[in-house]
Amino acid sequence: MVDLAAARAALRSHSLSALFTQSLNWSAPDTTVEPISPLNQTCIPIASRNASRAWQRAWQIVLTEKTRFTSALRSQLYSAICAYEQTLTTTTATSTAPLVIVVDALKTRSLWCSSASESALYVVGQPVALWNTRLRRLATGGGLYPSFNADESCFDEGRERFETLLVELRESIYGIEDITHQQSYAALTLQRLMLIQQIQQKGWLANDVWYLQSRFGQQSQHENGGTHFFETCLQPLYQSLALPKRERPVALQATVGEVPFIGGLFYTHRLEAAYARISIGDAALEDVLGWLSEQMSVDGFNPWLSGALGYWLSRSADGQRGNGRRGDGRRMNPALGRAVCDHTLDALIQQRLEHAPIATSQTLNDQLFNADAQLCRHLIQEVLPALRILDPACGSGELLVAFHQRLTEIFSIITGYIQQNQDAQLKIWRSGLVETPEPEMPAPETPKPETPKAEISEDKSGAEPTENFVQTFQKRILSNLLYGVDSSDDAVESARLHLLMHLVGTAIEPREIEPLLDLDFNLLAGNALVGFITVDEERFDQINRTGHERILQGNLLQPLAADSYQMVLSEKNITLEHYQSRTVLLGQAHNVPSYARAALLKEEILALDQKAQKKLDRLLLNYMSQQLGIRYRGTQLVGKPCHRPLIQQDIEKLQPFHFGYHFHTIVKNGGFDIVACYPPQGTFHSTVADFIQQFPTLSQRASINEKTFRTSKPALAKIDSQVSATWLSYRDQFAYTADYFQRSELYAHQRLAGEGRGRSQLAIERLFVERCLHLLNSEGLGAAMVPAASFQDPKAASLYSLLQSSKRFVELTCDSHTPGQLLIIWSK
Repeated sequence: MVDLAAARAALRSHSLSALFTQSLNWSAPDTTVEPISPLNQTCIPIASRNASRAWQRAWQIVLTEKTRFTSALRSQLYSAICAYEQTLTTTTATSTAPLVIVVDALKTRSLWCSSASESALYVVGQPVALWNTRLRRLATGGGLYPSFNADESCFDEGRERFETLLVELRESIYGIEDITHQQSYAALTLQRLMLIQQIQQKGWLANDVWYLQSRFGQQSQHENGGTHFFETCLQPLYQSLALPKRERPVALQATVGEVPFIGGLFYTHRLEAAYARISIGDAALEDVLGWLSEQMSVDGFNPWLSGALGYWLSRSADGQRGNGRRGDGRRMNPALGRAVCDHTLDALIQQRLEHAPIATSQTLNDQLFNADAQLCRHLIQEVLPALRILDPACGSGELLVAFHQRLTEIFSIITGYIQQNQDAQLKIWRSGLVETPEPEMPAPETPKPETPKAEISEDKSGAEPTENFVQTFQKRILSNLLYGVDSSDDAVESARLHLLMHLVGTAIEPREIEPLLDLDFNLLAGNALVGFITVDEERFDQINRTGHERILQGNLLQPLAADSYQMVLSEKNITLEHYQSRTVLLGQAHNVPSYARAALLKEEILALDQKAQKKLDRLLLNYMSQQLGIRYRGTQLVGKPCHRPLIQQDIEKLQPFHFGYHFHTIVKNGGFDIVACYPPQGTFHSTVADFIQQFPTLSQRASINEKTFRTSKPALAKIDSQVSATWLSYRDQFAYTADYFQRSELYAHQRLAGEGRGRSQLAIERLFVERCLHLLNSEGLGAAMVPAASFQDPKAASLYSLLQSSKRFVELTCDSHTPGQLLIIWSK
């Protein structure tokens, strides 16, 4: 345990030796390690620890009043200390990179450097929430930023156990016959329980930090096996978490106890609506609760403290995986996310602060160390609010989490500087961060003792406490700055949870998360590789009817003549305006709370989206049929392929995502400022493994696996007719989708020069990179993690050359985190 109050007091006063040795469980430095004075700066060893089987030392450098902090100075000081430590290393005692802390002369800020490039900035007066978790990590053997266990043997053991839990949970679900749906509901159940575990650790579930485990134990004493815990405890708990306190039936409150109103994740899920009698066996839930207890001991579900949460969420969503989807088991190291932020978000902010290309040696933290009121005003008034960041292959949200954490930290630092000066504009901005609870929300039935003010938010000595600003930062970032798309509904649900658990992690009182933010319009499911970014309205409002086949297709599409893209967008804008105006009117009626306003009006937006999706899919059908000349080639077991025009159902199978509709304002304004992804990898083609993963119920019923399933026509003719028909339809879908990639001008750089429209293998990661190019605005930055071998392929030459010719191109090997992978960053 860490005495956080004492640790924060030492941090605030920059009494760093006392901080490490008295609060963070570090040892005093070895007496043989003496201070050094490179560049006339005194570098003093203040503490040491044995972490990860190697010694690490902490050094303090208090700059003199006349010393101007620069990136070069920071780099030289760090290098000098590293060089000195190398002379101290013996054959029996290895050392890891030192932790070097540079403090300004007035002790109002400090830069904590854990390597030559990775650092964290502390400013006296900033909210303490992020530094609370940082201090806890430093006290328990961790570093400045969340990480996942680097010990591969422990990692493999944890992974195997987690996957066993998932399988056991899926096999214990009753009332759902479809295996795919069982996998989805197992993932949903586990994710719900992870969030409940995080909430109960704060004592918000009937004041019991072991709420789930206690209820299970109580039931076990009265029940004789069966499947009761899900019905008697979990389902009533879900219902309570989904309802505001004043709307919960008295009987439900008596059963569940005092719990917060969470909303979203605990509303009736689409699978619960489809299957009315779902149940889960007690044995599987007992094992899950045991695993949750172990994670509680290390606070493993706090994304500010540990990087493990992203991996568990990613694995839980991997049941729905297929060709073109993430679910290949790849592990996203949090350090990779920070590297992407360094080279995109930080670089872009620096560029817009300076209005010029940045020096490669200067980090944003270096620049923020010297921040003044003018720089802070520029950041909060112009640079940060204008950012729009997209991950078109978001998976469980690992990259979006990295951006979220970094943006929250930047806002937190700025708030510290505002606290230190009296700039009027900055004070006005800061006052706008205070959130006032809505007057119509009822007070808790049983008043609780007020939370100690020292725990709330601001680290400012001698001043009155204020609201939890970190919650406000995060809500604004999540609502306005971050966007994601993935082809898997399960992955999108886990990404939403991943981001929202950051809000829970920094909340001090339940009211700060009641209800959790709705991210349904920021994180969306769909195929990011297929669909409109922008539309040539003239081309789509005309139907070319030349030639017999075109006449046939033109007749099929005749209704589109009166259904222009501009009309689709106009209808959307009218409905959104209606939505906004009704929100204002309902907001003025104080008897209608915000959650009710959202529930009443959200349905209109979802209905509009479904209607617009159908219209846009019809426009896409026209584009693929009329302009690209793509036809459906239906493979037959006997005879030649059967050619026919594409139909609406063929397009709907592709799950197109129309960026120009869902993110219309951003696209209209030129595109996203940052488009970054860790895309699925491999060749775009049909495979037996992917087929079995997409149709597990059918595969199990027919007892087919990768070894026994033969895809030759004679073999297909001998097996189950439904299996063979499904396989042929699955394979045909790849054929016309590949035609789309080969013929569309949006993927013009996927082929060798002069290759034409002939068939060739398409690399999924290269398709995503080219898609990112079209989504990026003219001043933005793109980034992707890709296999090094993929961009050495001759077919990548055109795309690679295009990237290299951009104004800013960076290529980094990431073997320490992801062997064989390249991180490429580019601009337009």
